[in-house]
Amino acid sequence: MWIDGGAPTRELMQIAEKLCESSESWQNAIGNFMLEWMNESDVVDAKTSGSTGKPKVFRLPKSLMKKSAENTNKFFGQNQDTRALLCLSAENVGGKMMIVRALTQGWSLFCEEPSSTPNKQNLQFDFAAMVPLQVEKLLDEDPNRLNKTQKIIIGGAPISQRLERRIQQLSSLLFATYGMTETASHVALRQLNGTDRSQFFRLLPGIKANQDQRGCLVLQSDFFSSEIVTNDIVEFEDFDAFKWLGRYDNIINSGGVKIVPEQVEGKIEDLFDRRFYISSQPDAQLGQRVVLHIEGAPLDSATKSLLQNELVEILDKFEIPKELVFHAKFEETRTGKVNRKQS
Repeated sequence: MWIDGGAPTRELMQIAEKLCESSESWQNAIGNFMLEWMNESDVVDAKTSGSTGKPKVFRLPKSLMKKSAENTNKFFGQNQDTRALLCLSAENVGGKMMIVRALTQGWSLFCEEPSSTPNKQNLQFDFAAMVPLQVEKLLDEDPNRLNKTQKIIIGGAPISQRLERRIQQLSSLLFATYGMTETASHVALRQLNGTDRSQFFRLLPGIKANQDQRGCLVLQSDFFSSEIVTNDIVEFEDFDAFKWLGRYDNIINSGGVKIVPEQVEGKIEDLFDRRFYISSQPDAQLGQRVVLHIEGAPLDSATKSLLQNELVEILDKFEIPKELVFHAKFEETRTGKVNRKQS
């Protein structure tokens, strides 16, 4: 289903109303948001992912969303001839912003039901937004469908080093995004492959950043109502480029040593063919002890012993998990992120 973002408002309203009448919920979500975008209100309601707690509803100014769309358009050199793919739910900010880009920049937007393997019709596109799981599944099943899109932004969850290595084979250019609901999509981008591949996120025009006393990123812009203090620990390369290290609220203090779980996970991800994450439990002597959570059936004793030996070889002393916890299936947030707070 194609939507011509450059069509007259009256025509777009009619398309939206038809989508609202559809028996498909994913089409209803697109139609409802289009009507919300074109109404007289200056704001749009958007929910956070809930990855760091209970989901919150933010009232995003349409002016901020429009400016974000303009920034993306300029950064990627898109124009009114752009053919884009919407393969994310329009109930989340990532999907909403694809619609905003189409309606404000005049893109032609192809909408399909969200799934783990997008671009079912194997069409050519200039631009798309995906989550890491979609990219991973397409690499497994049909990498050529990724190459059908010239530029792809990836957001919604951190990108593993394994996935980053795999996408080097692609001819399309892929970019990791940094942003949040409050910023109306991304405020920084990191190119993942190609000649300009980088480990640092580059801030978009009009965005400034620094760090607070915790080492966490603080964002400023004339587009924001106030500065945004994040819980993301970063390392700056220069005034407009930074490396994401992990979440401050995930830090483990074990025996006086501060451990960033995301950094530990990066060291050991090649040991696993299933999902895992690092967290902590209270410990009488250490204060907190490191715990490794693994999805799926428990390992047999021999395999578990082998894994523990490999962990000892790879990790620093205080990073080594004191316990392995197995979960039949991880709890997830409403946007599919692993809930690190599960017991």
